[in-house]
Amino acid sequence: MTEHVMKLRHLQSLQLDTTNDFEEPRDLRLKRLSGLENLSRLCLHGRIDNPFFIINTNGLPQSLTYLKLVRSCLSEDPMHVLQKLRNLRYLWLLNSYTGKTMECDRGGFPQLLVLKFEKLGELEDFYVNEQAMQKLVGFEIDTCRSLKIPGSLKQLKTLHQWKLTKMPNTFTKTIKETKGKIWNNLAESPAIIVNGEPEPMVYPRDFEVVFLSILYSLIL
Repeated sequence: MTEHVMKLRHLQSLQLDTTNDFEEPRDLRLKRLSGLENLSRLCLHGRIDNPFFIINTNGLPQSLTYLKLVRSCLSEDPMHVLQKLRNLRYLWLLNSYTGKTMECDRGGFPQLLVLKFEKLGELEDFYVNEQAMQKLVGFEIDTCRSLKIPGSLKQLKTLHQWKLTKMPNTFTKTIKETKGKIWNNLAESPAIIVNGEPEPMVYPRDFEVVFLSILYSLIL
């Protein structure tokens, strides 16, 4: 199937799903997709049986702006490769990584606007090095119950909204109580939304319009 897909040079959006009738992921037998130079949206749902060929510098096209990985069963930190996708604006990792640590290197994800972690049950530590994700405005963590509060959040100087869903109470409480210290170098710290309930915070109207338009343009 991949060989046929690779012939579609003008393809802009691609979703591959190997889930069976029991909602169990099967192997995604893929080859390098970097030849799809016009591909902007990619969703891979299934176990990547050869991550060396896909999650590497030459495995994915630089044209990607939206990437969703679901049940990929990746055991090695994918951030070191994904952060080199210089046009990526939306990254969603859903039950796709089985490791305990992820790290973004200096200068990584230069255009990323939205980052979402969902059901990364083994993830404990997430590090953001200086000058990484310097355009991030939205960060969502959903059901990552082993995750510790990242100590490098202060590097996310452009963050406007942080959504926490189904996270331990101690995690959300600590974030709410300490966000002023974490982002003490900013005029205004990010809005924290817990289980869909936003903080009582008012943004300027022009910011609301810009922020929502960005999110909708990425998701639609």
